[in-house]
Amino acid sequence: VTHTHPDHWDAAAQRCLPADLPIICQPPDASRLRAQGFSAVRPADERVDLGGLSLVRVAGHHGLGEVDEAMGPVSGFVLQMSGEPTVYVAGDTVWCSEVEETLERYQPDVTVLNVGAARMKWGGPITMTAADVCAVCRALPSTQVVAVHMEAGDLCTLPRSELRRDVARAGLTEQVFIPNDGEGFIL
Repeated sequence: VTHTHPDHWDAAAQRCLPADLPIICQPPDASRLRAQGFSAVRPADERVDLGGLSLVRVAGHHGLGEVDEAMGPVSGFVLQMSGEPTVYVAGDTVWCSEVEETLERYQPDVTVLNVGAARMKWGGPITMTAADVCAVCRALPSTQVVAVHMEAGDLCTLPRSELRRDVARAGLTEQVFIPNDGEGFIL
């Protein structure tokens, strides 16, 4: 769980998931998840290992400046397993030095970005914009970017069609996969 905003951790998830399911989260969310009845909550200060799978918690910013402070902490996770592609799930973040450092340090084969240029009624974006997606691609040309979290409610201002257009203009179409709702992606 990258953070517990309702578009990532809602009542339906809480009802459907077994109470003893291992849940990896950022430390500030652990007590909330336990209070909701989950018994196998594992806050990741840095790294959690689960049967050969390593999850490394990395930082991000859910906006910039006052917006980031108001939105609260968010995390991303780098998933690593011997013989498998390294996957970076960035979570709700905008392009920032922490994202750039994660790309440089872990060299993920696949990078999953929450896009949509979501905005509150005030301030700047709280999720990646088209320019942010292009910045990720330029920072690590070898990573396959998967753009998700698009058209996910009233806050998202960037539709898939505009992201496809902007990615094409930047010459990055082959590097960015923009799935439709329900469309899968096999690593």
